[in-house]
Order: sequence, then structure tokens, then C-alpha cells
Amino acid sequence: MIRKPLQHEIDWSNPIVRDTPGLVGWWPMVGWQGSRVLADITRRSAGGTLTNMDPSSDWIYDGSLRAMSLDFDRTNDAVPLGIGGVNSYLGSGDWTVALWALTKSANTRQVILGDWNSGGNSNSCNIEFGGYDVPTDQINLGWATGSPHYAQTGVTYSANTWYHIVMVRDFVGGTIDGYVNGVHKVNAAASGLNAGVTATLGRAGDYVASSIALNGRIADVRMYNRVLGAGEIHRLWHPRSRWAGLRTLESPNNVEAAAAAGGGGSRYLTLLGVG
Repeated sequence: MIRKPLQHEIDWSNPIVRDTPGLVGWWPMVGWQGSRVLADITRRSAGGTLTNMDPSSDWIYDGSLRAMSLDFDRTNDAVPLGIGGVNSYLGSGDWTVALWALTKSANTRQVILGDWNSGGNSNSCNIEFGGYDVPTDQINLGWATGSPHYAQTGVTYSANTWYHIVMVRDFVGGTIDGYVNGVHKVNAAASGLNAGVTATLGRAGDYVASSIALNGRIADVRMYNRVLGAGEIHRLWHPRSRWAGLRTLESPNNVEAAAAAGGGGSRYLTLLGVG
């Protein structure tokens, strides 16, 4: 059997999202090239706004990931997601945040997603390349209650390489779990998380510091108000099931959407077919 790509039309002005338990925010970055709005296709939030970014050049289709992404320049590029703090938005209980990220600069601290206050001493979700007083050459998941805390994944990252990073908060267990590329890497004690302030892609929320901003790209951000299991997280990373939440107009039951076709205002999703 030979797999071949098939194109199916998506009406991105009215996308159809499969019912996925607990999915309360999904910013897939497909279909909006050239727009200043990063839409949440679950329609549960106002979506994000590209800030200090150029919509004609910062939307980039990545052939290796086979998806659209946003490019951040480590100066003042940012996308506030319009949800407030992560912990607050997700109900201050169990939750999961998943995203793809790439950095152009190895061994340099960079915030991929953060919801810090302006003082930089309170946040509920901080996904970073590097971190504060932790190895700067590794992927780390942080939160702060007056002082920073991290779940250290131990994964050394390389420049210009995509990583699927997942942060899971178990409220009852009082822990943070971290997964990288579908594999569980860390379990750390974490209790009493703050609400968070302004969940932002590319920088540390309301703490505007270009020295720790992202020099790289982000794609396919998802948030759930529950703990995702290891199998579910592996499927989010796996290229054959990455877009399983989307249905096309022609093939509403397809669950193997694998890639988003780039191109200004494209209405197409490239699917893995068998034939």
C-alpha cells in the first residue's frame, strides 16, 4: 500500500471540530496566513492577536513539521491568547497544555509560552527552552509562587529542531508531568499554583523581557481542562494522528489529517490517504 497526500477543502470561517473531551482551546495555525488574528477554533476564547509581528512574513509553512507556524524574533514579537492566565482559564484543577516549538538559538533561555505577572514572580504555566537556575540547554516546565519552580525534562534541545512539548497538571496528585515528543520525561511535586495573568506565546506573559523571549517558531497549541493520558499525548505527537480533531467538508469522519497546506488564505488541509 502506498500512502499519497489528498487535499480536502476546509471552510476556515466556520471550521468543524470533533468533540474532544476537555479541549477548551485549540490554536492550530492553519488557514489564517496573513491575518493578525490567531483563532481559537473551539470558539471558547477570543483568540490571540499578533503583536509587533508582520502577518505577511511571520506565518511560515514548515515542510518538516508539515504545518503552519508563527515566527518570533526575540525582540518584541508576541501573541497574547486572550484567555488570561492558564491555570485560571483551565479551571484551577486538572489541565494539559500541548504545543510544538522550535528555537533558532541553542543553549539560550527562551520562553515559549508564559503567563507571568509584570513583576516576573508569579505564574502558573511557563514552557521554556532553558529557564532560571536550571540548565539552559534543556526543555523545562515552570511555575512560580513568589519564586520559580521547574519540572526539568532532562531533554537537551538542538537549534532548528521541532519538539512537541506537553505540560500536565494533576490537581489531586499535586504534580506536574512533562512529555517531550510523546515520551514521559518528568514528574514533579507542584501545589498551590497561581491563577496566572496573560498567557502569551513567544514571551513571559506580562513580563516583557526580550532577553528571554523566543527566537524561533510555535505551532499547534492546545489546552485541555483535564489530564491527558500517555496514549493521548503520544497521538498528539504522532504525525498520522496530529490533526485528528479536524473534519473536512468532503470527508467528515476522517481522523488522519496530517498536514496543513500553506499559502495565503489557503482553505485546504492535506490528508494522508491510502491508495
